[in-house]
Amino acid sequence: FVTLGTSLIRIGSSAFMGCIALKSIQFPPGLREIGNDAFRFASLDHVFIPPSVENIGKDAFLYTALRSVEIGNSPDELWIEGAAFSRCKELHKVTIGSRRIFTAAPAFEHNPKLKNIAFNRSMSSIELGSGAFAPMYACNDQGECGCSKGYENLLPKSSSFFTCTPCQPGSRSSVSPNQGLCTRCEPGRYSNTNTSVYCEQC
Repeated sequence: FVTLGTSLIRIGSSAFMGCIALKSIQFPPGLREIGNDAFRFASLDHVFIPPSVENIGKDAFLYTALRSVEIGNSPDELWIEGAAFSRCKELHKVTIGSRRIFTAAPAFEHNPKLKNIAFNRSMSSIELGSGAFAPMYACNDQGECGCSKGYENLLPKSSSFFTCTPCQPGSRSSVSPNQGLCTRCEPGRYSNTNTSVYCEQC
């Protein structure tokens, strides 16, 4: 476990790269930047990105052992550079607080266990690089963002977050893109296409 000094505002490039014994770290509340490759190959299990952080560099957490990532609420913008959280084979959940998020593509690619991305409903805006959270979350040509086809939001409207999770076997996503809904066929019926919610009788 590492606790960084409260006066630290920037973690330099490759600062903890290759530290395979590093499993936990606490970032100071005034931290503003995490440099390129800062924790690449580290064994971190979970990170909380404090609201003060403005930039997460390229490959910053590439190939880490992360299982979950949490990004705190802030009125300020956060830039996440390319492959910052990519190829984390154990990463299964990302929680993003209320703030403006800009990502480069592919910020979160090649994470085979990533099945849950939760966004705060009060988020002011999000600008995604192509495929940044693919295939779970996407934006259409009108700038409307939401769960992609094949994924749905299972949280109630009363929740401050919405989350994109895969549709269950035997169901299909809604015809309209980014609606975050899955339609399940009744017993004795099946869906004959991956892009339609029409259910045919067996």
